[in-house]
Amino acid sequence: MLKKIGWIVGYIGLFFISLFLFMYLTFPYKLLSKRIALEITKASDFEVSIKELSPSFFTSFHLENIEIYHKKDPTTPIVIDSLQIGFSFFKLLVGNLGIDFILKMKKGTISGDLNGQLHPFAKKSPPVVPDNIDIKFKQFNIGPLSNFGIDFLKQKLKENESANLLAGPLIENVTLKSKLNGKIRLQPNLEDFTKTSGNISLKFTDTSLLDLGSESLKIPDQKFTQAQLLCKIDKGELNIGEKSALTSNEVDLKPSGKILLQNVFRLSRLNLALKIKLSGQIDQNFGFILGPLFNLQKQADGSMQLFIKGTIAHPRASSY
Repeated sequence: MLKKIGWIVGYIGLFFISLFLFMYLTFPYKLLSKRIALEITKASDFEVSIKELSPSFFTSFHLENIEIYHKKDPTTPIVIDSLQIGFSFFKLLVGNLGIDFILKMKKGTISGDLNGQLHPFAKKSPPVVPDNIDIKFKQFNIGPLSNFGIDFLKQKLKENESANLLAGPLIENVTLKSKLNGKIRLQPNLEDFTKTSGNISLKFTDTSLLDLGSESLKIPDQKFTQAQLLCKIDKGELNIGEKSALTSNEVDLKPSGKILLQNVFRLSRLNLALKIKLSGQIDQNFGFILGPLFNLQKQADGSMQLFIKGTIAHPRASSY
């Protein structure tokens, strides 16, 4: 009798496994990729296309040749070579979410993990509450991404004639070349941002270069010998590390201070300082503007100190 029941259970299990494999292998992934791209396009200022979406093992998906365009200027797209997203099946069984991903672009990678709790039927909290977020950058070429952002800024400036008249010529031919290494590790608390903790360690390498591309201003390209951002977040207080700096042949910027996170993020309080030292052509072209604009006084070493206070939504810059 038990043997017969075992055979019945086995046949039923085999049926469901076969059904699952059939659905898994014959699912219209191409239609799904078009649907995903269409929804992103509808919800943003960008147009997205995904050339290929396919399953990878049973709990992962592999996307290839993802292109992102400005709707108003489709000439400079971001092209992501591949993106693999995986889900933890065992965490789903106990009501948790575990996602890992690897994004490859221009021989560089961004990889990461997101772990959290699922609350699909909760009314007062989001359906996913993240407990831990880890993101790692390895030789990630930020050139295409930064240039895409600069092009987006150009489009926005064209919509504002007065702003475009002032800033348009300055950023017309600007390009940024660099590779990003480092990691971001966060333990967010969505119910109370003041309890969030984590670390940020980002470094730009391989001769970071800012090409201003402006013959009229006659400003040389800026090669950065030091470009890094180090931050520690403890109980909702983000402190900028002492070794954070942005140093080129004519620009030396050293940020310091802290940001006090609030439950309404845009109301987070700023208490930051930026030590600025300019030289060469940049000092000649912009030094005389920067000082009077914020009432900054040059110190004995030629540097100026700019303080940024207020909130993220309404920052205030001044000399004190």
